[in-house]
Amino acid sequence: MATTTEMLTKPYQRTFSRVVNLAERSWLTLLMIQDFFLRACNGPFKEALNGKMSLPEEKPKAFHFLVHYVKYNTILVNMDADTLSGTGSAEEKADAIEHRNLLMTTYYKAEKLCFKGFMNLFLDRIGYVHSLAGSPFSISCVKEVYVNTHAGSFLRKLVAFNLITSVRRGIIIDKKPLADSTFSRIIRKPRQSTLPKS
Repeated sequence: MATTTEMLTKPYQRTFSRVVNLAERSWLTLLMIQDFFLRACNGPFKEALNGKMSLPEEKPKAFHFLVHYVKYNTILVNMDADTLSGTGSAEEKADAIEHRNLLMTTYYKAEKLCFKGFMNLFLDRIGYVHSLAGSPFSISCVKEVYVNTHAGSFLRKLVAFNLITSVRRGIIIDKKPLADSTFSRIIRKPRQSTLPKS
């Protein structure tokens, strides 16, 4: 069964179904607040004609975070108080990393759909949960961010800054030299001037 979310569009009072991956849930979400869905569901696109939007590549848990934010204007946090307070054990730090990764997956979706307020809220939460994890972003994590975000992404800036800071402090990442990674270019890349050309 597919996760379905019913989307109601105000102009036409029509209900749209949104299919996400392989679990089942159902919500009613107002479409009016997001241009992405308004354009897809009210234009000449197949979603408007079929009344259904399918996003099979999306993760249901991340989608649930997104819908929760749209409905309640808050981030759904499933971590226990010890982990969030930063006093947790190694196991709780691993939980923090897992939670951070879910937050990042949700951020990719928010960026793709241009949910700016949601992106800012999640970026703050990612930074906070990352500080509880007590370890730098892994190379694979940085690569994943670069694959799933656009060139001006604030999440890219966060992970690049963390990577550069970690290397300058001599922190070993993934137990291998950073030079072997495709992201060594981040450190070597010259800063582009923002001054106008004369």
